[in-house]
Amino acid sequence: MGSITPDQLAGKVPLTAEQASVLSQLQAQEHGMSVDALTTAEQRLGAQRGMIANSWQLMSNPNISFPKTQLTVGAKQGSDTVKGGISQLPASVQQALNSPNAIFMHQMNDIAGIVKDGDRGFQTNTELDRAMIHKASVMMDTPIWHIDPASRGQNVERDPALDPTVSNVLSAVSPDHQVVHDTIKSGADGDKFLRNITHHYWKDNGQGLDPCFRGLGIRRWSRGRRKGSPPKPPTSTVHISVVTSRSCCIFRETTPLAR
Repeated sequence: MGSITPDQLAGKVPLTAEQASVLSQLQAQEHGMSVDALTTAEQRLGAQRGMIANSWQLMSNPNISFPKTQLTVGAKQGSDTVKGGISQLPASVQQALNSPNAIFMHQMNDIAGIVKDGDRGFQTNTELDRAMIHKASVMMDTPIWHIDPASRGQNVERDPALDPTVSNVLSAVSPDHQVVHDTIKSGADGDKFLRNITHHYWKDNGQGLDPCFRGLGIRRWSRGRRKGSPPKPPTSTVHISVVTSRSCCIFRETTPLAR
């Protein structure tokens, strides 16, 4: 898959017969595997472990078409073609991405880890990346996130599970600048997305989110507190510095949290 070109990712040039055949066979092999099994398989690939993430990005790229193979191990390639999209991903990955609230959190963390092992150049406005950032938004828009004690000024240990998972998912999506940009610019949903990010005390002080915003021309920011410092309730507006450019939106100020 290392021979895939930017023009092919953009849909300007079709996949070669060999490239399309490899992608089709990978889809059939991966379809019935659990996220745990996919994670194990990826680690066994060693230096080639990026193959699974790359196949997901290609399967979910709406600019790409490839032969349809029956979704069972050992099936032979057919003559019909399918278009890339979220429905072409392994069933277990789709289940996690489409799940409500914060369920399938463990699986989402594993999916993010796999995606980060892939070729960032393949992250070109794909349905996988869109679904991942949407799931991150869904996980943040939950009671457990909104009533987080540390984010409300209590001097307590940080959430050991949800916070790192959301950070990992957003970090994994960050190379797909178009997806991040579209999410932030999506009206009320974009405002809610930013509010849930900027009104939260991140365990890593927001370092995992830096790539997400830096790709849009936004300077480094931090929304956590330094180790050993007393917690402060986030009652004041969070300001995010923006470097003006054609590809970067200007963020509106987020509203303060109510006391």
